Amino acid sequence: MHLGEKYRFTPHAFTGEVGKTKGPMPCIPRTVTGRIVYINEAHRYFTVEASVDWATIRESFKFDEYRA
Repeated sequence: MHLGEKYRFTPHAFTGEVGKTKGPMPCIPRTVTGRIVYINEAHRYFTVEASVDWATIRESFKFDEYRA
């Protein structure tokens, strides 16, 4: 794992039931590709940033969730 590496994930905000409304738009689960922007070795997590439509999202994962 290194900074700038691509990482595919389904954002937590997109994991609701299909068709259910979460805010003004229906929740549609989808996988996005982002880049690792932060690695915290002491607490064993990393943060990924991705552009989704009009927004930039960030989500953190524990090392044991990492899949190359």
